[in-house]
Amino acid sequence: MNDRDIVGGLAVLVISVVGLVASMRVPSETTTQFGGGFYPGFLSVCLGVCGLIILVEGVLKREKVPVPKFEWGKVLPVLGSLVLYCLLFPILDFRIVTAIFLAICMFAFGVRRPLQLMAVAIGGSLVVFYVFTLGFNVVLN
Repeated sequence: MNDRDIVGGLAVLVISVVGLVASMRVPSETTTQFGGGFYPGFLSVCLGVCGLIILVEGVLKREKVPVPKFEWGKVLPVLGSLVLYCLLFPILDFRIVTAIFLAICMFAFGVRRPLQLMAVAIGGSLVVFYVFTLGFNVVLN
């Protein structure tokens, strides 16, 4: 039994069930059979199948692999940056808030070169902004 795969598979299954339940609560205002929650529900089912495969592989594996130690030093900065993102989003522009979020997350995961931090954070936020605004016609701020 591979404990890491069992825990990971169970976590993915839980996330997929939550996503499926949330997608079923999306109201359908269309006359076709596919409402607004169809695609998220479909993705949740696909995610659940993947979680089930990971879980079964974890049970069937012969080697014993322990669950790695939980790294609070990486999780807490990411959670803090998510809270900061939610607080700053109504005040600042999407591109600025997203760049700050990406920079904090990259720093938490060990990126220490300032040029790389700035280039990826600013570039990433600009790419996401323009893909959604120009490509998908989604208004971001």
